[in-house]
Amino acid sequence: MQSKPEYIDDDHTSIHKKQSVHAPVDYHPASSPPPLSSCTTTLVQRRKQRASRCLKCCIFLIFLGVAAVSVVLPQVLIGRDSPNSQQGHALDLTIVPDARLSQSFYGIDYRIQDDSSLQQVVDDVKVLSQMTTRIRVQVAANEADDADKTSLVLEAISLINTTQQPMGVMLALNDPISNTQQYEALWNLLNEHGTENVIGVSVSSSSSDVSDEQMSALIQQVQEQMASHGYPSLPVTPSTMSIQQLLVQQQTIANNSHPFFSGIRADEATDWMWQHHNHSHMQPRPVQQIGWPTGPEDQPLQDAIPSIDNQQMLLDTFVCQANARGVPYYWFEFKDHPPSSFSSRQKVTTFWGLMDEGRAPKHRHMPTCHVEPWQRTNTTTMNT
Repeated sequence: MQSKPEYIDDDHTSIHKKQSVHAPVDYHPASSPPPLSSCTTTLVQRRKQRASRCLKCCIFLIFLGVAAVSVVLPQVLIGRDSPNSQQGHALDLTIVPDARLSQSFYGIDYRIQDDSSLQQVVDDVKVLSQMTTRIRVQVAANEADDADKTSLVLEAISLINTTQQPMGVMLALNDPISNTQQYEALWNLLNEHGTENVIGVSVSSSSSDVSDEQMSALIQQVQEQMASHGYPSLPVTPSTMSIQQLLVQQQTIANNSHPFFSGIRADEATDWMWQHHNHSHMQPRPVQQIGWPTGPEDQPLQDAIPSIDNQQMLLDTFVCQANARGVPYYWFEFKDHPPSSFSSRQKVTTFWGLMDEGRAPKHRHMPTCHVEPWQRTNTTTMNT
């Protein structure tokens, strides 16, 4: 019996074995890596994605930084170099309308209380802005810190003047020729704040009896000083002895322009004012201050009795007449001052305000009549 060749088998195992020996070898498994060019493309894409994410993060951080600066920077600028900064707190500049008030006063005299903050002065100015467009303040009368107080007023005015109707400040000097401290304070104020919100400078003499010729000479001296310091177009106007001076000196002067200190009745005060005003040869001469105290009623000055009713009487008769005549005046004053340690005779200095210490009106009604508002001007003549 002939035997089968060993490479022939029924189940073909030998053939398979032979074929497996001579078959070509496949060196690339099923999960072989991609070509090098494909790897390079994927790496570049991943780098671009990371760069895009980093760029978006940087843009977001820059946006947050700009937003933070826009919120913080105005507050820093408001408080920077301020005598009474708000220590980083934002100022409240919102004006809440008071229906009891009317912008019928030509101007109002404003005395700042000691240790007032910028926010407190701003709060005063917010009320004043509903009564007038002109404020009169004293410049460095005697106290060393008066200049800082006046600076607060100018700063508050600048902040409030973001509204449509601007407000101006009349800077009052008392006998600046002999009191050089006032000149230094005035130059510092004008250099720091400029003249944009300054109406002018009013000048009074410390003498209770100054002639028109003497006043003219004083005005000319102040004008020369203003020009030499770079402010030739800022108006300089004459003023009578201030109520503050009369209060300190406790004088009763027959020819002064303040009816209370002339010892007349409140119902005669307005007629007396016009008679006095018409006798002045310096026309138009502004009535720099007029007012009437509301207390204490037990401290009259001859027939002049301090009371709320008497102040109301002067308000009702003088303000609208002065507006109709076009006579400039500054009502003395905005609000009461806290009682001081003065003698009982001088406590009358506390109660000249139209408002009490808390800015609440003392009267049932205020005058309601038209008065021309103050307007900024860049010309050499200004509305004072």
